[in-house]
Amino acid sequence: MGPWSFRLPQFVGELTLFSAFRQVNFTEPLSRLAKFLWCPWLPLTILTDQARVYPNMNGRADIHVIYTGGQEQKLEYFHQSPLRVFVPYSHAVSNPEIVLGNIGGGIVAGDEFIVNVGLDSRTALTVATQAAEKVYRSSGPVAKVMIGMEVGSTARLKWIPQETILFDGIRLRRRISLNIQQGGSALAGEILYFGRSAKGELITHGLVHEEWRVRYAGKLLWADNLHLADDIVSQMNSAVGFNGSNALASLVYVSENAPAMLEFARSQLSSAECRAGATLLGKAMIVRWLGRDPAALRRSYVDFIVAFDSYWDSAPGSLPQVWQV
Repeated sequence: MGPWSFRLPQFVGELTLFSAFRQVNFTEPLSRLAKFLWCPWLPLTILTDQARVYPNMNGRADIHVIYTGGQEQKLEYFHQSPLRVFVPYSHAVSNPEIVLGNIGGGIVAGDEFIVNVGLDSRTALTVATQAAEKVYRSSGPVAKVMIGMEVGSTARLKWIPQETILFDGIRLRRRISLNIQQGGSALAGEILYFGRSAKGELITHGLVHEEWRVRYAGKLLWADNLHLADDIVSQMNSAVGFNGSNALASLVYVSENAPAMLEFARSQLSSAECRAGATLLGKAMIVRWLGRDPAALRRSYVDFIVAFDSYWDSAPGSLPQVWQV
C-alpha cells in the first residue's frame, strides 16, 4: 500500500460536505467510494454517527423603541446573523413597523434564536416576519427559540409573525414571554402548521414544546405549555388532543379593556372556518383556532385580526404589508 492509501470497512456510512452554514449528508456505501478517497487533497470528511457534528446558528435580534417627546419616538435595534431586522421605509416614525427575517433559510438542529422587543412608555410598534418560518427535521440536538417582549405604560405592541411550519421529526423548544406594565397593551399571536400539508406530510415523531408566559402589572395571567413528544401522531389524532387537526393558532390581547372586548371577539369567531374560541383571564383575552385545513385556519385568523384591529383602534384595520406579499 502507498503512503496515502488506507483500507475502508465494508459498511454504509455518511459522506458529509460542510459549508459555512449547514451540512449536507449523502448516504452511500463507502466501498463504492474507496477508490476515490485515497487522494489527500479531496475536501471530504467521513463521519460516523458518534462523531457527527451539527453546525448551528446563534441568531439574535434586540429591538428597542424610545420615547423622545411629543409624537416622536426613536427606534434602536441590533441583529446577529442569521436574524435580520428590516424597517420598511414607508411607515411613519410615530408607529414603526419592524420585519424580522431569517437569512439562514429556516431553523435546524442546535440552532438558538433570541428575540427581545422593548417598548418605552408612550410608544408603539408592529412586528411581523418576512415569510413563514420553517423548522426542519433533526436527528440530534434541539433547536431553541426564545422571544421576550416588554411593553411600557401606555405603549402598544402588535406581534404578528407569519406561520411556523414544523417538519416531521423536528426537535424544537420555543418560549414566548410577554410582560406588560400597567396601562400598556399588546396583541400577540402565532400560527403552527404541523407538517407540510401541501405534500401530504404529517408530524409522526419528534419534539414540539412551546411555552407562553403572559404578565400584566407584574402579575402572571396566563401560563401555557404545549408538549408533543415521541409518538406525536397518536397525540394529534386523539379525541382529547388535536382530534386530527394539523394547524393551531393562538392570539392573546392584554389590556385594561380586555374584558370589554370579549363579546366582540366571540361574535367574530362565529364565522370562522375551523374550531375557534375565546376566553378571558383577568386582563388577558386568549383566542385559539384549531383546524384540519391550514389555509382555512389562516384565513380565519387573518380576518379576525383585521376586524379586531379596527375595533381596537377605531380605524380601518389591516395586517402588516409583508403578509400580502
